[in-house]
Amino acid sequence: MKATRIMLIFGAAALMLFGLTTVNYAFHSGGVAECEGCHTMHNSLGNVRMTINANPIGVANDFLLVGQDPSSTCLSCHAQPDTAPTQYHIMTLPFAQATLPVEMTPGGDFTWLAKDWTWVPRTGSSTEESLASEHGHNVVAADFGMVADTRLTAAPGGTYASTALSCISCHDPHGKHRRFADGSIGTGGTPIHASGSYNTSPDPTGGRAVGVYRLLGGKGHVTSYYDGAPSSVPLR
Repeated sequence: MKATRIMLIFGAAALMLFGLTTVNYAFHSGGVAECEGCHTMHNSLGNVRMTINANPIGVANDFLLVGQDPSSTCLSCHAQPDTAPTQYHIMTLPFAQATLPVEMTPGGDFTWLAKDWTWVPRTGSSTEESLASEHGHNVVAADFGMVADTRLTAAPGGTYASTALSCISCHDPHGKHRRFADGSIGTGGTPIHASGSYNTSPDPTGGRAVGVYRLLGGKGHVTSYYDGAPSSVPLR
């Protein structure tokens, strides 16, 4: 009888842990994802030591990321060989010139940042070009061969370095910001229970918040990977 009670307790705990409800929880679920999705717990992946040569701090994998840098880590899931738009993919693979980018996200398809184009105008004989490094939003992602803007060293009208532009410059991978039932935004308190990015997202309630649109970092967002201490962060 005692064993039966113990099994019932473990069964109930499992239901709570895995959230077997009518709500489907995606990887981010409007907030922070599983740690191991982006980080390697013991600086290893597949029994191979992880070393980040491109880390701006100049040492091995300080942040235990599964990619060489934050954007590479993001794109390990968000870049896929799709033939039609997919909800959370933002980059079409492969990068071959013949591959047509198909993603239709608010930020466009980041494959354009890996494509150089040249052509000869009808009315002239000189070749013109559109370089990948000049297509805007040039996030640095070493694993995908994506480099900083070679023309603009800082954000237009600002001082934010092009070499520091990454997915997490604008998006908070830890998803702290949330929208409450009264419409206010905060970074703590009521737990996040769903994404707030879609028109099908549920409304927040008195006991549950929803994540902010696309996990955006909000005013004053800084990243320890590139920016260091908040007091040293250049104005965006």
